[in-house]
Amino acid sequence: MIFITWNCQGLGASLAVRNLKEVCTKYRPSLVFLMETKKHQSYLKRIKKKLGFHSEFYMDPRGRSGGLAVWWMDELQIDLISGSSNIIHARISCTSEDAPYFLTLVYGPPKEAERSRVWDRLASLATSINGSWLCAGDFNEILNQNEKMGGNPRAARKILRFHKMISDCEFLDLEFKGSRFTWANGRIGVNNIKERIDRVFGNGEMREKFPKAMHEEYDGVVCRSWNSDKYQNSNVADEVAAKLMLTEEILIQKEAISREMEEAISYVDCKITEADNMRLMRAVAKEEVKAACFQMGGRKAPSPDGFIGQFYHCSWETVGDKIFELVKNCVENGLLIDPVNTTDLVMIPKTDKPEVALRKNCRRLKKIFAVYGNASGQLVNLEKSRIYFSANTDEKRRNRVCRWLEIKETRDPGKYLGLPIIWSKSKAESLAFNREKMIKKIQGWK
Repeated sequence: MIFITWNCQGLGASLAVRNLKEVCTKYRPSLVFLMETKKHQSYLKRIKKKLGFHSEFYMDPRGRSGGLAVWWMDELQIDLISGSSNIIHARISCTSEDAPYFLTLVYGPPKEAERSRVWDRLASLATSINGSWLCAGDFNEILNQNEKMGGNPRAARKILRFHKMISDCEFLDLEFKGSRFTWANGRIGVNNIKERIDRVFGNGEMREKFPKAMHEEYDGVVCRSWNSDKYQNSNVADEVAAKLMLTEEILIQKEAISREMEEAISYVDCKITEADNMRLMRAVAKEEVKAACFQMGGRKAPSPDGFIGQFYHCSWETVGDKIFELVKNCVENGLLIDPVNTTDLVMIPKTDKPEVALRKNCRRLKKIFAVYGNASGQLVNLEKSRIYFSANTDEKRRNRVCRWLEIKETRDPGKYLGLPIIWSKSKAESLAFNREKMIKKIQGWK
């Protein structure tokens, strides 16, 4: 049994109707789900009749956007449970038992807030499911950054909410056969964006009932339209490639959804708005890099490399291009030389009641280390880590903290940027090594 879902982005054009007719003639689907029809049911009923479908359900568009249509053959007995502009939920009965017991057809709204409500609704439907369940459509969301090419990266919170819905519904993402992406914006060059936003989910019972089902993209119409003389060197080819991304059947393959990053982010409050993120993600400019360098104090250093701010201020005409190239590669490509990315981190926990912060906070700190390590792949090396206590910390408390954290104590935390991390009461004593170092260099002059 074949189901087809298609975000047609308007079924008013004769080309879209011809393409739909060609697909239905070739595959003879038992059910077709159309999204963004942008047409009222009086028009869609005429097309349904020409294509030979027997039953139907519609959600009319709002103004010039939206609109859903579901057509099916008599071999399916569909009992509609609920319908809205984004979700159509139904129960299916079939004499051949070749269909899922529950079917949910989804059109994910473009706006984030509305999509979140759709995810909540799907999670709510999951509580009433007691059989094989198929959920398919255009979800307008990706599972990870690899499912998008071009444009700004998708905000992590959007992806995490999508993952949470999948987990709440106990969905298994279907293996996909076809192009890597199912949607494109039809633009060229740097403005071209592609995403995989069409997919099919099913629960465990669905997988057991239909172990050989297949989820496949249909692109035959695109290839023929693209290569035809009529559409060569024409924007129509781009429109066809962007619009005709069809999904057909179902294959269920269990995909383990990683929760490490979600748990790690749960420790961090969201402070960056979408507008802030857009500004942060724009291309870096040389003037921005220069301004950042000149805002750095003359005696400050960006890393343990020995160069202070005054060096960059005075030598910008000489080193500016190289510094900009380094920063640009870091921002755009994630490339950064190790010495610049080296730093010393000192953690100084403070509390009004130190005794309360012992075992409880040590456990929490170790958990944060573990969560961060699992999420980033950068594990904390406890053997090379050290704890420095203030002088008024008693010996028993030091021993307990070191034992619980499994980190050794140090009485001398060393130096940072050539200066002691802990200063003695006498600055002359702390800086004596600098005087000796300078004297040795002067003595070596000729």
